[in-house]
Parts: sequence; C-alpha cells; structure tokens
Amino acid sequence: MPAILEHLKVSTPTAIAAVAVVAILLVLWLLFRFRRPRRQPQPPTLAIDLTALPQMGPLPVGPQLTLHNVPMRLAVVVIAPAGRGDPPPEHDIPTILDEVVPGIKQVIAAQDSICQGWPGQLSAEGFCNAFFSSVRLPGDKGKGTPWSELAGRATSSGQKYLIGMALRAATSNAYGLTVVDREAQWLDLLRIKQ
Repeated sequence: MPAILEHLKVSTPTAIAAVAVVAILLVLWLLFRFRRPRRQPQPPTLAIDLTALPQMGPLPVGPQLTLHNVPMRLAVVVIAPAGRGDPPPEHDIPTILDEVVPGIKQVIAAQDSICQGWPGQLSAEGFCNAFFSSVRLPGDKGKGTPWSELAGRATSSGQKYLIGMALRAATSNAYGLTVVDREAQWLDLLRIKQ
C-alpha cells in the first residue's frame, strides 16, 4: 500500500482520513436507507356512513324483505370470502346472496342496495366486529332506531363467505345488531314477500 500511496502522492494520514470519510458516508447512507419509512399500499376504506344514505324505510311496491316480520329496506350489503382471498366483484354479490336467501337478488335490484366486496377475512368473529364498527348504527347500537344489522357466515356455490347487512325499517325497533351464528339462521331471520 505505501507504494500505491507514493505513486498517487498521497500521505498515509490523508488516505486514512479519506477512507474514514467514505466509510462514515456509507454507514450513514445505509442507516437512512433502511430507516426511511416505506409507503405501504393503503387498504380500501371500509367505512360506510349510514347517515349519508337515504333515510327511508322499505318501498311500498316490489319485493318486501322482513326481519322478524318487520318490513325492512336493505340499505347495505357487504360480503367477504372466508379466509384469504380477493373480494367478489360487485356485480356477483346479488347472485351469491340469492343462494343464501332466495329472492334477495330482486330486493337488491328493486331497493338499489349498496353492495360492497371486502378482502378475505380470517374469522367470522373478526368480520362481524369489523362490519359493526365500519358500518356504525346510530344511537345505542341501533336499538330504538329504524336501523338494524346482521352479520355472519354463509355458503354459496360451495364457497364460504362472510356477510354483513344494514337494514332500515319505517319506524324504530329494538333489533340493533345480530350475529348470525348458523348459516340456516339467515332464513330464520329474513323473509321475502313478493
């Protein structure tokens, strides 16, 4: 190395200082490169503001949806695959739901319901919590208001799904939030009259 330094006409202390500066700059570059927060893709906004939706009950004509025999307007439907997976396309949601609650496809079309697909959810309990917190009911979780929500699991064409629904009656009711524990419970709770 002294021969190289002599050839370059650089003194040893100057060479050591230059190497030290380069080393410090390299260390600083590495620190800042790995410290810089990387932009993560933002998950889609899942919140739905019910107060921004039309504040009307069920329509007087067309297919009628009832919850515990109380006529309801189906305002919002959210569906997610159980487990990992992409949300179903919005145009497929009515067909998927029609296998769970026969006739609901006509209700969605007649009532112009909002249909939204969510990314896959790992548990039914987690989905229900996410749905109830993203689609908040007014008051004490909807009790004493016209709004009600249902959330739970269902199967359509052999595929497992998690479904959430926000419904609005013409007048106040005491239903609030309902977790659908069994798939057959959808048909116990909801009825469609033509």
